[in-house]
Amino acid sequence: AIRVEDDNKADPKKWEIITVITLLLLNVFSDLAGNQHYALGQLDEAYDHYSKAIKYDGEQGNYYFNQGLVESRRDNVDRAIELYKKALDLVTEQEYKYQAHFNRGICYRRKGDLERSIG
Repeated sequence: AIRVEDDNKADPKKWEIITVITLLLLNVFSDLAGNQHYALGQLDEAYDHYSKAIKYDGEQGNYYFNQGLVESRRDNVDRAIELYKKALDLVTEQEYKYQAHFNRGICYRRKGDLERSIG
């Protein structure tokens, strides 16, 4: 448990560290909760949790990737393509890049755009 000092002498650096840790935990929780809801087919709840993760840290491409999965499953392929593009702009992990390219290609194929589905 974190002990919170209730006097005015609290170290600002401690509060900064506590804030960063709290945001990190909220981020991880939101992503994991989103994954759980997605696995259960609860797409609205999953999307909401990924949105919260993005709110806490919008520079993590995997959250946009996960939203793309939700939108693709909802048949919102145009939105899924946008989200996969955003994920590709942000992710550094090769596995996510591969999956985002692949999934985006599947979305283009579903739209009948075979040229872009392979590009």
